[in-house]
Amino acid sequence: MDMNRFFRVFWPWLMVPVFWLVVGLSLFAMCGCARVQYVPVETVRIDSVHGARWSVDSVYLKDSIHVELRTERDTVYRTEYKYRTHWRERVVRDTLVSVRTDSVGVPYPVERKLSRWEETKLHYGGFALVAVVVCILIGFGRFVYRLKK
Repeated sequence: MDMNRFFRVFWPWLMVPVFWLVVGLSLFAMCGCARVQYVPVETVRIDSVHGARWSVDSVYLKDSIHVELRTERDTVYRTEYKYRTHWRERVVRDTLVSVRTDSVGVPYPVERKLSRWEETKLHYGGFALVAVVVCILIGFGRFVYRLKK
C-alpha cells in the first residue's frame, strides 16, 4: 500500500475523530467550572496606640555636711563626704492610650445546594471521560488491526 492511497483512504477516517476530539476538549476547557472563592474582608478593625516614657536620672549632690561617725572598740572614726552620688530612677508618665473600633458589615452570599442531576454529573463525570478514552483506544486498535490485515 503506497502512502498516496493511504492518505486518500484513511485520512478522512483519522481526521473526523481528531476534529471532534479537539472540539470536545476546547468546549471542556471553555466551560470548565470553578467554585467561587471569596477574599476575606476585614470586618472589625481596632486601632490602639500605647506609649510610655521611662527615664533614669542620676543626680550628683554636693553635701559637705554629711559626716559619718563610726566607732571601733576605743577609737572613733569621723569621715566627711564632700560629694556623694545619688542615683534616682523615676518614671515619667507620658502615656497615650487611644483605642478605636470600626465595624463594617459585609454581606456574604450563600451557595445553593446542588440538585440531584448536578450531583450525578459531578460524581459520574470522571467515569464518562474514562469511557470516552477507552472507546477511542478501542477504535484506534481496530483501525491498526484492519490496517495490518
